[in-house]
Amino acid sequence: MSLPIYALAFLAGVVLLQFSSRLPDAFWLSGLPFFVLVPYCNRRLKIALVLASGFLWALLHAQMYLDRVLPESYAGEDFVVQGYIDDIPKQVERVQRFVLQVKRLEHTGSGQLFQQGPGRLRLSWYGSAEQIKAGECWQLKVRLKPPHGFMNPGGFDYEMWLYQQDIHATGYVRKDEINQRLSGMSSWSVQGLRQRIADFVIDEHRPHAGLLAALAVGYKGAISNAQWDLLTRTGTNHLMAISGLHIGLVAAMAFALARWFAPGFLVRRIPLNQLAAGIALFAGFCYALLAGFAIPTQRALVMLAVVLGAILLRRQLTPINGLSLALIAVLILDPAAVLSAGFWFSFLAVAAIAYGFQGRLGKLPLLLQWGRLQWFVVFSLFPISLAMFQQVSLVAPLANFLLVPWMSFLVVPLVLMAMLFIWPAPAVADFLLNLADGLMDLVFPLVGLLGDNRFSTWQQSIPPVTYLVLAVMGVLILLAPRALPLRAYGFVLILPALLYQPLVPEKGDYRVTVLDVGQGLSVLIETQNHHLLFDTGAKYSADFDLGSR
Repeated sequence: MSLPIYALAFLAGVVLLQFSSRLPDAFWLSGLPFFVLVPYCNRRLKIALVLASGFLWALLHAQMYLDRVLPESYAGEDFVVQGYIDDIPKQVERVQRFVLQVKRLEHTGSGQLFQQGPGRLRLSWYGSAEQIKAGECWQLKVRLKPPHGFMNPGGFDYEMWLYQQDIHATGYVRKDEINQRLSGMSSWSVQGLRQRIADFVIDEHRPHAGLLAALAVGYKGAISNAQWDLLTRTGTNHLMAISGLHIGLVAAMAFALARWFAPGFLVRRIPLNQLAAGIALFAGFCYALLAGFAIPTQRALVMLAVVLGAILLRRQLTPINGLSLALIAVLILDPAAVLSAGFWFSFLAVAAIAYGFQGRLGKLPLLLQWGRLQWFVVFSLFPISLAMFQQVSLVAPLANFLLVPWMSFLVVPLVLMAMLFIWPAPAVADFLLNLADGLMDLVFPLVGLLGDNRFSTWQQSIPPVTYLVLAVMGVLILLAPRALPLRAYGFVLILPALLYQPLVPEKGDYRVTVLDVGQGLSVLIETQNHHLLFDTGAKYSADFDLGSR
């Protein structure tokens, strides 16, 4: 049990840094080299050192990010930038939003060249006749500012999201004659390849083209808000993000095909399982690359590498040790992953499956096992879903029971095959995509039936931490084997979190909250029975205004 304890200690150290309102002095980073002494310490000291190493590793990552953030003194200044479009741009009405990987950055006022300045910019281009594509190289005149967000508790933390995405400045393109495309998409560019696939998949004749593009290359910009809201209400939005489920499926298909069709001369030199594991890992890596190597795909690829690495090295790996190794590897690769809800959902879902299916006597029919798995995953994640999103999908077990196999064994394979035929046989690729779209058209009315009712989600305010801890304990008790005495009383521990109601003003009193909307004045006035919102802030598009956020 040593490895899980060390993994949790390292995780605790990384999380501990996130509670700091100001980064500790960089002097403390000088202590990192001393952690090579960890193997020579006693058990208690090891745990303390591993926790400290997690804290300092996260500090190093944060410090390296801050060193590249645009200084506040340059906020609102103009720059001339040259760089590559690092992701598929998103078109929202007359605005193009994209990420630029900086190659050259010059301040227009002083002519200063930034040698160690911002490396990645998130830009908007309003009303441009030019169509930007991923993988192209552009020269642009831009107005920049450091990453900023809104300060409303419980709202989306945009500044934290920019930190997770390694974005060092945001801004918009100024109208100027120097704005020009320096080079088109390279034939060897991964981003250019993703753009070409997305352009082929997104067809106005396919109602679910946006969802197909998300499955093909991880581009979610073409998914309509109505579709995304429906997927969220039914707890199936994870199916449209290339993550552990899809990369695992691709690896499993590659593993099976390699075992069936491996040439005899290779099998005589390399054991069949190792050969298949290597091919499966390569297939998972290629699919993650096509998804833009986004944070969820990196996490999934690391977890896959741990499992397949054990086969390649001929090592036996228990589920708990495999999960612990993956946790450590993900945190080393990206300590900021702990700020992502997907990080917690991924690891807790796998842990819940391992916990719920361990120590069970007897064997249920396959269909019942599949239903039990969905129940375990959704039920175990409800405390963290309540804490992070203030809502829990009540229809998620049934929706996932139906949709996961439909998407995994029918739609996703068709999308993958279509990508292989886009260049050699476009007509075949088009046929396969239409078939995948038709399959989604068959199942989405049922998803709509589940999601479009008032009982599809449970919504409430975030309960206090003590209530959430009690709920986690209740979940662990309820998912334990039946032999555990008084197991049903786990529901009692869950009730405080479900029944919690925030305090409202007394009769005759009121509460005023001034909201941060960036500009203007937005005020929320609450009485015992009424809420009044004065001014909703800026409206950026038909689907996005600060009041709703």
